[in-house]
Amino acid sequence: MFRDQKDVEVVLSALGEQLKEISKEPFELLVCGGSALNVLGLVQRATKDVDVVANVKRDRGGDFSFLKADPLAPELRIAAEKVARDFNLPDNWLNPGPTSALDFGLPEGLMQRVVTKLLKRT
Repeated sequence: MFRDQKDVEVVLSALGEQLKEISKEPFELLVCGGSALNVLGLVQRATKDVDVVANVKRDRGGDFSFLKADPLAPELRIAAEKVARDFNLPDNWLNPGPTSALDFGLPEGLMQRVVTKLLKRT
């Protein structure tokens, strides 16, 4: 359970640190739900997980595409398992629950509203 913005940021920063250790490629995730709202500072409420809509892939020109997050990429799954162990989180704290939204298309103008966050451990 994440109590607030700081909890979510600490855990996501730890996830980033784990990913740097095991992956040569950077990871970008499109997330939604309570954890995303907390990180943006739009709400301060408890949430139980981080909902991953998609993996974001960028080409050399900066263009991007969204890839379904189900199943989670092996490196992401391994990193999430280590973070779950370190922070005593449930196995599904990072989950691709809403990735089916890609089947129907993301909302019009989504990318104009996306906020990118690079989280660093404090």
